[in-house]
Amino acid sequence: MSSLVNPCATVTIMAASSTSSCSPPPARHYKRSSREHSVCSPVKKKSSKTPSLDDCLDDLDDILKDARERKSRRITEAEEMARVNQILKADGYSESDLFFAQALNLCTHRLHRRAFLNFETKEGRYNYVKVSWDVMTLKSK
Repeated sequence: MSSLVNPCATVTIMAASSTSSCSPPPARHYKRSSREHSVCSPVKKKSSKTPSLDDCLDDLDDILKDARERKSRRITEAEEMARVNQILKADGYSESDLFFAQALNLCTHRLHRRAFLNFETKEGRYNYVKVSWDVMTLKSK
């Protein structure tokens, strides 16, 4: 058996006397009369914006797909950076060379890395890294 609570209630508002123990009493004492007001609280309804179980499952599915794509992208980026490193060493550059560091730094950006990997000659890669590095350093000054 359920009991229903009346959402409407009568509230009595009484004004406090103007005398207070914290302040000195004024010349006259006033006391307001009490007033009655009716307060009606609306019955709470279940929000229509509450997602359904299917909506939650769809969201979880999207989250998992995004995570898989990010993981795949990280793996691809790591493989491409390994190829850049391998190409630089095959071109005769040492890890202690300034050019080697500049090329690796430049290739951390996907578009630069893909462009670097598309060059077929050592000279083409060298020119690309030098020009791109110069452009980047000029912009930062």
